[in-house]
Amino acid sequence: MPLDLELACLTTSLVTALCITVVCLCGFLAFIVAALIAIVPTLLAVPLRPEAVAAALAPSNFANGTSKAADFEGFRRRRGAKSAEPASLLYRDVESERGLFERLAAARASSSRELILLTSDRKQLDLALNLIENLRELGLRHYLLLAQDATVCEALATRRVIACAWSSHLASAENISALRAAGTRDSMSRLWLQRQHYVGRLVGAAINTLLLDSDVVLSRDPYPYLKAPPFSRFHAIVLGDSTGAATPLHINGGVWYVQNASTTGPLRAFYADVDAAVASQMRQRRASEVGLFDQTTLNRVLDWSRGEALRRSSTAVGWHARMAHNALLWPLTPLVEPRWEWRCCERTPAELPAPGGTYGRSFGYRWLAIAGGTGGEERVMKAPAWLFSAESDQAPPSTRVRLGAVRVDATAWAAAPWVLLHFVCSAWPGSDGRRQAMRAWGRWRHAAVARELPAARAKHDQLRRAMIGYAAPLDAPSQPAARAALKLLAAAAAALGRTPVLPALRCAQPLLAKRCAWLVPPSRDGGDPECLLRWPSGCADAMLLPAEARAAAGTSARTLAPRAAAALLAAVAAGAEPPAGLAAPAEGAPAARLLLLDLREPAAIAAAADALERNDSRVQCKGRAQMRHRVCRVRSAACQIHRVERCQAVC
Repeated sequence: MPLDLELACLTTSLVTALCITVVCLCGFLAFIVAALIAIVPTLLAVPLRPEAVAAALAPSNFANGTSKAADFEGFRRRRGAKSAEPASLLYRDVESERGLFERLAAARASSSRELILLTSDRKQLDLALNLIENLRELGLRHYLLLAQDATVCEALATRRVIACAWSSHLASAENISALRAAGTRDSMSRLWLQRQHYVGRLVGAAINTLLLDSDVVLSRDPYPYLKAPPFSRFHAIVLGDSTGAATPLHINGGVWYVQNASTTGPLRAFYADVDAAVASQMRQRRASEVGLFDQTTLNRVLDWSRGEALRRSSTAVGWHARMAHNALLWPLTPLVEPRWEWRCCERTPAELPAPGGTYGRSFGYRWLAIAGGTGGEERVMKAPAWLFSAESDQAPPSTRVRLGAVRVDATAWAAAPWVLLHFVCSAWPGSDGRRQAMRAWGRWRHAAVARELPAARAKHDQLRRAMIGYAAPLDAPSQPAARAALKLLAAAAAALGRTPVLPALRCAQPLLAKRCAWLVPPSRDGGDPECLLRWPSGCADAMLLPAEARAAAGTSARTLAPRAAAALLAAVAAGAEPPAGLAAPAEGAPAARLLLLDLREPAAIAAAADALERNDSRVQCKGRAQMRHRVCRVRSAACQIHRVERCQAVC
């Protein structure tokens, strides 16, 4: 080959390599810059100048926002008191008469047509009542409790002060059979499907709706935030959810706020499509991998509506550009998916604490547009954690989920860093875990629940008549050690006829790293936060928390010295009669209500727990003769606390 041709080829190769290198470097730098702009302010809680960021990133078709104070002042004037509804509309089946639900919703809504929609069955009615009292304390009375069936409202019929109605929309025998065949096997799941139908009807009636699950706690009135920018620019604001049943968009089905949506527009069409998807799966009578679940259905239908909006509004080049922009940020942006647009940054309201991590002094948000109905687009936003939180029980997560993790439950009993908290964690032992957390954090309103449910008051008083617990937080280096101490105390409580008090634990790292422990306030002024094991499902009405026991006992408490306490536990473990004078006193008898065991040596508890385990294994609890054995009575008492190991399966 001629020398000049070789030089030309070499030059061409070098130029090509140089161009490729430059392109790669530019792409890498663009990636770093975009990622830093998107996530550094939120993760490190370093506020940027919001006016500069907003000018650079705000979509051109967003309306120019007014100040939060001005926006909310107009809403406040319109909200006023709720309309006076005819009593005849409540405590009825909303399907018993055409249009009854819409008339009832309009009557219950505020003057600015805002409604809070709640749902409950009989088992979770106390949670719903706790939430209703929470709303009342915040001045929010424009709610409607849509119950599973008539029995729920009948339980409230004595005083008739709770705005309750029920629905037979999916309650026919044929529908229940079809739902079971489609994978919806419990009444609460059916109620969750049903509520989405009614949110769609409220959109059609031009009523703004805040849909809340019963296991929600509010620290503040959410409306001043929802009615101010950037939230006032969106038609739906939803709670994020990282559980498997929330794919592909990772939104929760239990906390939605829908506002200013067209009565015939995309959101109305979206809810109609949700109804159609439910009906289709019921007709097929075939269960999917997750069953017929409202949260899964919402995610899938909303994802389809999002795709429809992209197809209508974007050219092929524009669509790919939007997807590439979001995909570029994905590796470094927590929980951002290519399906969502990403905007940053806004200032977190100054009145909210910012403990760090997810709860910083600035935040970004994710949103998408959906199409359908009579045309146009409506926007759905995934709320930041400070507004709608689902992290009440978040164990220290991987960096993929959240950098700079904070145990949110460690701040929940004081000035909460969130406005609204929804208990989402799938590892809980049923609804009792929610009740335990609310009680431990001082957010359980027993008086309001007892006013409507007399049985709750009777149980409350019975549990506090005679109690037994440990005198001080225990050193439990592992969960098995903590469970052994709990089982031993439950055995002593059963033997003495007293209510067991869940032990407080010093928070060792193995406990904090798992989901089976709550962080709670210190029992003594100036002390460190303490840990509580999760009690098993069914134990909420069989055990007390340390703070509850101390408050109930007042000065009527007796502490057993270490030697006497060890002797008591040894007798219980051996199945022998406990020492005299320690059993629950008779009604009115002058004896200590709270018996405290002063055991400072973990070895003493471990030895007694081992003896109890050996004695347990030797006794076969079958038949009436064997059930008279003390060990068998201990086993069957205290909500079968010997099965507390069930919690380990989810930890």
